[in-house]
Amino acid sequence: MYRSTKGASKARRDQINSEIRNMKELLPISDADKARLSYLHIMSLACVYTRKSVFFSQGAETVGSQEESARFMSFHELSQLVHGLPGFLLMLTSEGKLLYLSDSVSEHLGHSMVDLVAQGDSVYDIIDPTDHFVMRSNLAPPTTPDT
Repeated sequence: MYRSTKGASKARRDQINSEIRNMKELLPISDADKARLSYLHIMSLACVYTRKSVFFSQGAETVGSQEESARFMSFHELSQLVHGLPGFLLMLTSEGKLLYLSDSVSEHLGHSMVDLVAQGDSVYDIIDPTDHFVMRSNLAPPTTPDT
């Protein structure tokens, strides 16, 4: 069995750390927020932003139909809507994965968007465990009774 040398392991770790620092610079958050992120938080935020980007860039062929695609607004339209309304917006997949959390969440919950998203990439990482069942039932697609 081949074993890597101490030098090769260090070089590999240095390369990984360099790539994580590069990801940090690509995050669309303030420099002050970037400065206080750990490597795990950077990777968590990168996952959420990537998921959001994929979700909002889906074409009609991946969403299902032109009608279904037209029912949802673009990310730019959504951002404008959020800035014009009171409150904050939390968007999730049906599995509870975070897609979007507006910056205005800090005004209402006392935690910044970066702090909440950095806790994990799922709403279940943020909410109290006693609320998990209610959240799952609210996110589950409606079932039609068999007759």
